[in-house]
Amino acid sequence: MSTTHATNTRSRRPAGVPTGGQFAPEVHAEPEVSLPAPLATHVVASQPTGRSLGRCEACHRPVSVMNDAVVGGRGQCPDCGQMVPVEAIHGVVTAAVCDARCEGATGKKCECSCGGRNHGGAWTQTSEMLESELAAFREAELAKVERQEARRSAERQSIADRRAAFADEYEELLRWMENSESSFAHSLLTQLNERGTLTERQIEAAMKAEEQESMRSAEAAAEPPAAPIPGTGTLDIPVTILGVKQREGWEGRMETKMLVAWDHDGGRSKLWMTMPAALRHDRWGRGDRVTVRGEVSASPSDPTFGFMRRPRVVSAPEPVKIDPLLPSTPEELGDPDDDIDDDAF
Repeated sequence: MSTTHATNTRSRRPAGVPTGGQFAPEVHAEPEVSLPAPLATHVVASQPTGRSLGRCEACHRPVSVMNDAVVGGRGQCPDCGQMVPVEAIHGVVTAAVCDARCEGATGKKCECSCGGRNHGGAWTQTSEMLESELAAFREAELAKVERQEARRSAERQSIADRRAAFADEYEELLRWMENSESSFAHSLLTQLNERGTLTERQIEAAMKAEEQESMRSAEAAAEPPAAPIPGTGTLDIPVTILGVKQREGWEGRMETKMLVAWDHDGGRSKLWMTMPAALRHDRWGRGDRVTVRGEVSASPSDPTFGFMRRPRVVSAPEPVKIDPLLPSTPEELGDPDDDIDDDAF
């Protein structure tokens, strides 16, 4: 069984409108809309200018001179006669009409039909002939200075407001920065005074530094008084590690030194020695206690300070293993003449 579909073709052209494209008999009127003429700012030509422009600070006025009167980058002020710094005017010829604004210009760039020939030309005259122009210029300069001062004043007030908000939120941290003797705290305080606030990372670092300084202060307060070394020679003594430092030593090899505290009945003495090989790993450091054996000698300049040569571990809270293959070298002996850098600890 077949089905037949009827197809009707409709014309897309409205009835009564002739066809034929550009040859159609119907003519449409142009709309009554006019476009504005393009602005005359396109560049027609460029040429060098023969004029230079500057400013006399003593007379508080612009100075315009021809380039042939410029000597060493300076031109003569028409009022006081002083030679003041001037710069050549860069002129570009455009279709823009040159007018009085170009004659009284004070900038170094000209973009009008004169190409820089008339730019700032009014400032070749003396103040008596430019009374109104100078008054307008000085009034504009004064307004500029006032606007700049207003912006600076607003910025100073904004910094003061931010600093006050910081002081309310971080009162203890600010007190630490103001009273601490560390250069880090001083640098943070300087930035806070300049900007009125600190970044989150700076605040975190400051809090950590404050905590560490408080811990050191507490340790120092609890530390026994300094006392002369009670004995010399080969001794077994319990010590507390105060700090560890690596440096270049014998024959350019790196050696590990440590500063230790020796607490005894008389108080506390400090010893400088090479770190025994059994302790040279990450587990041992500041605050750890061990008993070492070595040859103790007192410093000739400070009876509370001394040195230990050939230090060896006698006992420790944790088991330690001395490598039997590790050779004994002069760095193990320690040097009584070593420079001690207490600030490193």
